[in-house]
Amino acid sequence: MVLVLAILYMLLSTEKRFVDALLLRGTAAAPLNISNYSLSNQITMPTDVLNPKLIIDVGMGYGSGLMAALGGDPSLVLLGIEGYPTNFKTCYANMFKNDQAERIPNIDSTRSRVVLGSTLVSASEGEIRFFENESPLFGSVLETDTGGDWTTQTSGTTRLPTTTLAHVLAQIPTDYSLHYLNINVNEACQVVIEGGGKAISGFNMISVDCPRSDVGRMEWSVGRKGGCSREALDFKMRRILGFEFSYCGRSHCHYARSQLHLSAITHLFRQRDWETRP
Repeated sequence: MVLVLAILYMLLSTEKRFVDALLLRGTAAAPLNISNYSLSNQITMPTDVLNPKLIIDVGMGYGSGLMAALGGDPSLVLLGIEGYPTNFKTCYANMFKNDQAERIPNIDSTRSRVVLGSTLVSASEGEIRFFENESPLFGSVLETDTGGDWTTQTSGTTRLPTTTLAHVLAQIPTDYSLHYLNINVNEACQVVIEGGGKAISGFNMISVDCPRSDVGRMEWSVGRKGGCSREALDFKMRRILGFEFSYCGRSHCHYARSQLHLSAITHLFRQRDWETRP
């Protein structure tokens, strides 16, 4: 319950700001380009955390509300990944410079357990074509299909570095347990999951942005080629990866190893207005 309330608090209080772009790129041969204050070129996870539990947030947009959970649990470590350069700079500013973040308990300790990665996550390594939108929040590796609203319309394309979840997890120290994976990538969640392989089956909880096909609202982009299919996602997560417990709301689907884990994360999402509207 403490974890749920902490996450909800941060989600409700984080200030979102537009800032200028900062291009931070890696290469296919190099590890992730990671920012933990120093903008180094390696994933360097904290080594002084007792019994560390890993949270990965893929597609942070303008910042990860999950950072708030770290203030209440000193064993949690957050690896936040955002591949669009404009959004990445905003994430860094909001999470490390924004006064709103100062409200989080034990903020100095919390920030020492946050690592940010500036790369897209997909099914392959190297570079990938990225379809931009007039709002930085709504770009995607998936092309616009017919029937989408303005959030799916392409304003331009660029090529950006990408990696896979399997590659990310291979760099995590072996003493870390896999706690929670959150994926918000504008309908491209199945591309991300494909790149994770069976390695992601080690997480206790996974949340995926996979809106109902009839949603079509600006909060969730529905209308991209190869976009998320709930039927295909459920088959992958339950039948292949073995997540026994699941729940799908209006915008997200959640998968867990136990009913307790599922209850914790679905309680958070049910508090949000968009999960309870018809």
